[in-house]
Amino acid sequence: MTVFLDDALELIRAAALLSGDFRKAASWYFADPIAVFDGLTPEALIVPGRAREVLRYLETLEAGFAG
Repeated sequence: MTVFLDDALELIRAAALLSGDFRKAASWYFADPIAVFDGLTPEALIVPGRAREVLRYLETLEAGFAG
């Protein structure tokens, strides 16, 4: 369970740094489907251990390559 929480916090933190808004980042984590991940939410991607993939996705958004 700790791994899921750590991964969740890491994704929310990264999204908050990108968006500048912690509340938006938390909402994104729980509710926003990501098209490149077959419409799964970041929360759903944590369970099968795909947090690193989502972090890489956020990095591409930050760099302006995806979205």
